[in-house]
Amino acid sequence: MPNQQTQIQDKPYFIVPFIKPKDPKEYKNLDRRFSIASGYCGVLNVTITVQTPLIFGQGDLTIQPDGVNVVHALSRENGSIALAGSSFKGELRSFFECITPSCVLLSKERTNCKIANGEICPACAVFGGLGLKGKLRFSSFIAHLPVRTEYKVVPQLWSPRIDNHPGRKLYKHSKILEIGTDAIGFNYECLPVKSELTGQIFYEGLTYEELSALLFALGLGWEKPIYHKLGYAKPAYYGSVKIDVTDGNGGNPLSSKPQDSLETLASNYRQNADADLLQAIRVIETYWSDLNGPNQWKTVGANRVY
Repeated sequence: MPNQQTQIQDKPYFIVPFIKPKDPKEYKNLDRRFSIASGYCGVLNVTITVQTPLIFGQGDLTIQPDGVNVVHALSRENGSIALAGSSFKGELRSFFECITPSCVLLSKERTNCKIANGEICPACAVFGGLGLKGKLRFSSFIAHLPVRTEYKVVPQLWSPRIDNHPGRKLYKHSKILEIGTDAIGFNYECLPVKSELTGQIFYEGLTYEELSALLFALGLGWEKPIYHKLGYAKPAYYGSVKIDVTDGNGGNPLSSKPQDSLETLASNYRQNADADLLQAIRVIETYWSDLNGPNQWKTVGANRVY
């Protein structure tokens, strides 16, 4: 019988196997509390370069320039197109969980962290949890000017039918967005390919391993360059992006960064990976290192897309 990974080869997503968590009691001996004095602090400059049209917003509607169609608008701050820092944080946390032995919410097999008892997984320690302040702050990510947005019709999307899959779901890349001209969908304003968004991540009190894992999650230290997914319509191959990171500490006297470069920190995280982490890394590199994957949607009859 084919395994589940084989059964979903024709889907627009893939499954990253869980990394075996440590015994939660092991976390009790680690200082996971928010403390600038006990860890590294500083700033990361982040540039997001759009590889396939990017859709994000806050539910605002506007009229397309043709004066006819109503569209879901991109979110803006002070007139500039802006991706909310909280949106990027959520996407990054999801991927951080894929490459660390972190907890899984609402899972029968993996329980949430017991923060009150000090049993805190890497993701909750870095990004925060109920009753625990995180160690990261995110600015908004502002689009470089000038930007001429595009308008796309995206079909209505549904949750995938996956039961008891042994891992976390990520969406594949493809530059082929067409899924049938007869598909019923909604109009969206998009950031076009090659657009850039820039922002910052401020970190405070990170351990060496936490900072290494964060940089690895941002895409540094991989044997093959990887592309991330952001925004809406990821199953329809929208939202493929490239993330670049540079050190933003400069001469900031409050920074306490390690002597290693950002690339070295991330590479060390991979070099110290155990078998479970290496398995997850190889699966991610298989699907996230190529933007030219096949489009796996099929138009079946009028107005039906699968």
